Amino acid sequence: MKKIILLIMAVVVSAAGISCTRPLAVSVAAQPEQVSAIQGAVNDFTKKTGIKVILNSVQGTVPQAMSNIASALDSQSSPDLVLVNIEWVQSLAASGMLKPFEKADTAEFFQNVLAADTREGKLVALPVTMDAGVTFYRKDAAEAYGLTKLPSTYQEISVYSRDMNKKIKSAGRSAMLNSAYYAFQGSITEQTVCNFIEAALSNGGGIKLENGKFIINTPQNKKALETLKGLIASKISSTKNYELGKDEYLRAFFQQGSAFAVRGWASDISFHSSSLSLLKGKVGVYEVPALVKGKSYPVAGGLHVAVAAKSASAQNAFKLADFIVSKDAQKKMALNGGITPARKDLYSDPEIISMRPEYAALPAVFLKAALRPVDSRYPKASEIMQKYISAALYGAYSPAEALDKCQAEIDGI
Repeated sequence: MKKIILLIMAVVVSAAGISCTRPLAVSVAAQPEQVSAIQGAVNDFTKKTGIKVILNSVQGTVPQAMSNIASALDSQSSPDLVLVNIEWVQSLAASGMLKPFEKADTAEFFQNVLAADTREGKLVALPVTMDAGVTFYRKDAAEAYGLTKLPSTYQEISVYSRDMNKKIKSAGRSAMLNSAYYAFQGSITEQTVCNFIEAALSNGGGIKLENGKFIINTPQNKKALETLKGLIASKISSTKNYELGKDEYLRAFFQQGSAFAVRGWASDISFHSSSLSLLKGKVGVYEVPALVKGKSYPVAGGLHVAVAAKSASAQNAFKLADFIVSKDAQKKMALNGGITPARKDLYSDPEIISMRPEYAALPAVFLKAALRPVDSRYPKASEIMQKYISAALYGAYSPAEALDKCQAEIDGI
């Protein structure tokens, strides 16, 4: 009888423990469609485990969102889990705000991005989405105006844009496009730095770390910035590149027929092919342009998940992190939410490829994707670079002056 009573008491206590467990708090800094996909995964996690989760979408510019995430992680009411851009991970980890994973199966992730998730030999985050720079172009316009080979260098883009603009002018009101601009982000944003890095990498440059110092002022980087500025000066690209402050605005510029091609992210595929797109079925995707033919190197992006050091429910937080990056959850988010999964094995999944055929070509792009400097100071360095690169594009400084000033300021961080 005593054994039965004790057993009943144990069950009651256990049940009470489950029902009284506080919900996991998750903070996400991502695009609305990504937040929606993650919410779906979180709901599935709750159904499977009974563990409730409250999802908080962090709004604002990239610096604002990062500041809000960092402040929350440093507070006594810290979230249990955060999902942030790849370039934020090192800064948060260096501040002691993330709890390392004791074990994680990383075999199916793209290995070239895992360095961004590793701090002092410990894995502090996991990729939820894989992303990289790509070029979107108007397939219908390419066919109509006789483009038989996609331009792979900035020089080829310039030649084709001039030729296409002549044809658009001749077509008058029946023209398929308003102009044949090549659009890329040039305002004070992180994507502007990514565009610059991609051009620089294709010329043997890039942002290097030498003896703990960021090296940006090099001849190769100067040539890259001159090339990007030249596209705007020669009207191959629009001044909208630096006037439109959000990536979404530049995407809309392309959607409205004001550009033949636009530099975007692979994760934008789901938007351009959705029912919301004005160009559904008319958009193609290929690699970012290069200064040197055959040297296209996109910058890696993506959303990464980490457990907060101050989490009051770390065990459950790790369970949720593992669930979000699992094959089943990733597949469902890809099918229903349009994310570009972090797992390599899903890019050969028949169901995903049937719904999003453009995904079949992405592994080749992702495997070449380059990380931004893996350093906790990178977000601050990026803010400085954004300011001077954008200033060079709209003519406040020459590329040489901009890189001189940028290097001097970055040396002080």
